[in-house]
Amino acid sequence: MSPAPKPPRKAATRSAAKSKDSLSQPAEPTTMFYHEGVDPSKDLKNLRRLKNATDLEISAIHAQESITDALCATSFRTARLNSYYKASPHWSTEANAWKGVSAKRELPVAIRAYQTIIEHIMSHFGLAKTFGGGRKAWVTSNEAIQNFNEGDFPVPNICVTGKGDYLPADAQDPSNPSYERSIFFCVVQPDTEFQPRASQANIFEPLARHIFYAQPHRRFFRMLLLSQSGHMRLFHFDRSGCIDTPSININERPATFVRTILSLSSHDPTAAGFDPDIFWKWGRVGQKRVRQGYIRMKNQEGKCTLLNVVGKGPISIRPGVQGPANALYHVVDDSGKHLIVKDAWKYTGGSAGQYLPRPWEHELLLAGKDLPGVCQIVDYSIGVSTTSFRGYRMPDVEFTHYRFSMEKYGNCALGFESAKQLTCGFRDAIAGHQRMYIKKNIIHRDISPRNIVFGTEDAEPGWEGVVIDPELGTYTNGHPEANEDHAIASCEFGTKVFTSMLIAETYHPDVPPFPHDHTDDLESFFWSFLYVLSVYKEPGVKQSPRPKIIDDICSDNMADVYQAKMKFLAKGLNQDELDAMVSPFWGHLGDKGGLLDKFLDYISDLAFEKDTYLGNKEQLEAFVAKADEHYAKVLEIFQEAIDGFDKAENEDEDEDEDEDEDDSRGVLKPSGADNIPRGGIWGGKKRKVDDSDNEEDRYKKRARDMLDDENHVYENEVYQGNSFEV
Repeated sequence: MSPAPKPPRKAATRSAAKSKDSLSQPAEPTTMFYHEGVDPSKDLKNLRRLKNATDLEISAIHAQESITDALCATSFRTARLNSYYKASPHWSTEANAWKGVSAKRELPVAIRAYQTIIEHIMSHFGLAKTFGGGRKAWVTSNEAIQNFNEGDFPVPNICVTGKGDYLPADAQDPSNPSYERSIFFCVVQPDTEFQPRASQANIFEPLARHIFYAQPHRRFFRMLLLSQSGHMRLFHFDRSGCIDTPSININERPATFVRTILSLSSHDPTAAGFDPDIFWKWGRVGQKRVRQGYIRMKNQEGKCTLLNVVGKGPISIRPGVQGPANALYHVVDDSGKHLIVKDAWKYTGGSAGQYLPRPWEHELLLAGKDLPGVCQIVDYSIGVSTTSFRGYRMPDVEFTHYRFSMEKYGNCALGFESAKQLTCGFRDAIAGHQRMYIKKNIIHRDISPRNIVFGTEDAEPGWEGVVIDPELGTYTNGHPEANEDHAIASCEFGTKVFTSMLIAETYHPDVPPFPHDHTDDLESFFWSFLYVLSVYKEPGVKQSPRPKIIDDICSDNMADVYQAKMKFLAKGLNQDELDAMVSPFWGHLGDKGGLLDKFLDYISDLAFEKDTYLGNKEQLEAFVAKADEHYAKVLEIFQEAIDGFDKAENEDEDEDEDEDEDDSRGVLKPSGADNIPRGGIWGGKKRKVDDSDNEEDRYKKRARDMLDDENHVYENEVYQGNSFEV
C-alpha cells in the first residue's frame, strides 16, 4: 500500500488581503551604510563622475537569449518553482501577473512590491533562516537612480543582505543594510527608461565599483534591473567586464524570475560570487569577541596554509571593476611571522586592446629569490578564470586570479622618517633593480614612491630599501622568453606621474616604438625622489602649495606631462630654485651640487642622449649595453650623499663629546649624580625657556632651581630646542 501523499507546503505566510494592503503604499527606505572612511571615487584622478568611468572599464555588453538560465543555475526543479509561484500570495491567478507590479503603479509603490515578493521567495525556500544564509531584502531608496555626484556612494532601490563566513567584518549597525553585507542589488526603473540598454550599464557600474571595493574578495557581482510593468534584465560584472541578458517579462516567465532570485540569493559563497578561501570566524581575544579573518593559501602542490588576517580587511585596494584589480592583506602565519598576501587578476587571453601579455608576477619574484633589494616571495597559487563563471559565454578579455604571499617590509618611501633613511632606501632599491635587470633580464616598469619600501628595523646591508610590486614587469633582451611586445614603451602602463620623459612622449601616435629599458626606470627613480623631496617639508607634513613642477607632471594630459618633464630636465636648477623647492629638513640633499642636483644632471644626460638614438637601432642597443656604467654612476651619487650624512653625524658626536668635557668643569654638577646615566628622561615634565634667554641666563635659572631643590639631579635634563625635558 502506497503511503498517502503529503499535503502541499503552505506558501503564504500572510493573508492575501494583508499582502494586498502592504503593496498599496511605498516602503520607508532604510538607511544603507558604506565602508567607513573610504570612497573609490576619490581614487579616480582623471574622472569627475563615477558613471563616466564606464567607457574605460566596461569593455562590452553581450546579450543572448538563454544566458539567464546559464548564469542562474539552481538545484530546484522547474516543477517546484511553478508550484511555488502559483500558490504564492503575491501571484494573481486571475491576472496571471505578480501583484503590485504594474505600469500604472508609481515607482515607490512598485519598489515596495518587488521587495515584498523577493522577501517572500527567499523566506519560502529557507534562505531567510540563519543556516540558510540569513537573506533579507531592504528598500534602500525610492528614488530613480540616474547620476551619482563625485564623493557620493550610490544606493540601489533594493539591497539584499545576508550572513555567512564569506562576508567581511563589518562594524556598522547590523539592523541596517550595508555594502559589506550585500549579496545582490535591484534597481527599479520606469518603463520609459528601461529599454535604452546603452545607458543601463552606466547606471550599474558605480554600484559594481563600490561593491568590489567593500568586498574585494568578490569574483563577480550580479544585479537585477526591474521595470514597473514587470520586465527584468540581469547584469553580471567581473574582471573581464560586463554581460547582460535580454529583457524578460517576469509575468510571462514567472519561474525564471523565481530561479533568478534563488540563484542570486544562494548561500553557497562560490555561487554568490565570493572567493571561498577568504573568510571570517567569530573568536575571542581575551574577553573581547572579535570577527577574525583568514586566508586559505593553496600552493601549486595542493598544500594548504591558513593565514590570520591582521585588522578587518585589506590594507590596500586598487578600485575598479574590469582589469587587473588587486588587494593587499597583512597576515600572520602559524609560526607568528608577518607576511603580505596579494590578491590580483592577470590578463590571460582574448583581444588584448589595452592589455599586453606579460609574465606572471610570481615568476618574476621567484627569479629575484635571495637578491638584496628585491621583494622576496614565500608562496603562490593560480586560481579561477573569468570564463568559469560566465556560463557558456566567453569573455572578450580573459582574466585569471592569482595569489601569493611575500615578506613584510617597512613603510613605502612616502612614510620616511629621516633624510638619511630615504637616501639609503633609494640606494638599495636601485641596487635591487640593477640586480634584476643585469642578472635576470627583468625590468620593473612601474617605479614609484609606493613601490619602494624601507627594510625592517634590523635590516642587513643591501636591504634598507626594497623594490616591490613587479606586476607590470617583463623580460628584456637576453631572456629566453623575451619578445618585442613584452617591453614596448607606452605611457598607458605604469604610474604616469613617474614615467620617463621619452615614455611620456609616446602619447603622440607619430613617436616610433622603442623598448622600455633601464634608463627609463632610473628616470622614474629620479621623479620619485624629486616628488618626495619637493612635496614633503618633513616626515608626514606636505608643503602647501606644492612646487609647480609637481603640479605639471601630475597633469591628466600626457602632452603637458611630456612638455613639463622635457623643460625641467633641460633647464637644470640654481640654488634659489632648489631652496624654493626643497625644505631645510633635507639638508645637503637640496644643496647646489648635492644629491638632487647631481641626480638631475645625470638623468638629464641619459634621457637626451637616448633621445638621439631612437632612430638608430644599433646605436640604441650600444647605449643600453652600458647599463652597468649607468647604474654605477647613480649609486655613486647616492653613496656620496650617505657619506655626507655619516660625516655630519660623526662631527655632531665630536661636538657632543667636547660639550660633555666643558660640562664636567662646571659648578652645577652635584657630586651625587655621578652614577646616573646621561640622557635619561624621567618624569616627562617640560619647563619652557624664553627664546630671549641667553645660555648664561638659562644656567642661572637652573642654579636657582638647584638651590630650591637640593635633591634635584641635573643629569636627567635633556636640552631640546627651547625647552628642557625633565
